[in-house]
Amino acid sequence: MERFAAKLTDLGLPLTFEEVAAQASGESIGRPHVARAMIARGYVTSVDEAFDKFLAAGRPAFVLRTDTTPEWCIDLIHRAGGVACLAHPFTIAEPFAMIERLIAAGLDGIEVEYGAYDRQQRLWLRQVADEFGLLRSGGSDFHGESHRENAPLGSGGVSLAELEELKIASTAYSGKRL
Repeated sequence: MERFAAKLTDLGLPLTFEEVAAQASGESIGRPHVARAMIARGYVTSVDEAFDKFLAAGRPAFVLRTDTTPEWCIDLIHRAGGVACLAHPFTIAEPFAMIERLIAAGLDGIEVEYGAYDRQQRLWLRQVADEFGLLRSGGSDFHGESHRENAPLGSGGVSLAELEELKIASTAYSGKRL
């Protein structure tokens, strides 16, 4: 988040990490907090505008993470006893290619029920999950109040049957703690 603030400052939109952190109120700090700090400074009027103009991949203030790989994350999740699911796959330039790549690394599921996805996107993701035998996860990507205007807390839930499948899958890794 420090690099996001520095990039924005370089673009003529001064912002400090402290301003970003102040937006988190105890939550895990992420780009939504950068967006809220931008709103507080008057640079943008909404979280969506901040992402659309500055913070999304390919935008001027985006910072690519190079310190981790998806494969490393899958291994870490499994070693911690968790189920590895690809979150909000449509934020990736080529979601199908990424899903195929991650299946080879042990991907367990994909987020189908994402709060911001429409019916057509969810249908495609269900088909992909079925084709590859992947679990279906879901969520709103909620990082606190005002995170995403179009995906409030509670949006993007999974069925009880899908939740049970996720619980069962997690038992496969429960003995493999870090």
